[in-house]
Amino acid sequence: MPASRIALIHAVAAAIPPVRAAFARTWPEAQVTSLLDDSLPADRAAEGAELSPAMAKRIADLAYYVAGTGADAILFTCSASGPAIEAVARDLAPLPVQAQTGHVRGRTRRWPAHRHDRNLRPRRGAQGRRSCGGRGR
Repeated sequence: MPASRIALIHAVAAAIPPVRAAFARTWPEAQVTSLLDDSLPADRAAEGAELSPAMAKRIADLAYYVAGTGADAILFTCSASGPAIEAVARDLAPLPVQAQTGHVRGRTRRWPAHRHDRNLRPRRGAQGRRSCGGRGR
């Protein structure tokens, strides 16, 4: 069985090393890829409290891109655009799509079967936390 391909979508470059290190430590067999759009935090903050349709489409386009590369699961390392991530999770189901700092679509999403898959699920206490300089949920 080939290694699971986990696509990480980052909004800040500083998130890449610690997340990749966590995967290397807890799930070394996973094939981890990274996609960075470091203009997201400033653009998201500039639009105010409401998530614009253009920003929601931009978030979705990132997920659709990595899904097209053969990802077995997608992890957004920033959840400042939670509603857009939730919408793309519905659209890409059954492909697991999650935000690192808060769950998306409940705890019923299944990550690729692996002995370390519990490490990919966010902890309950992390819900609603702000991250990446944007607005929280």
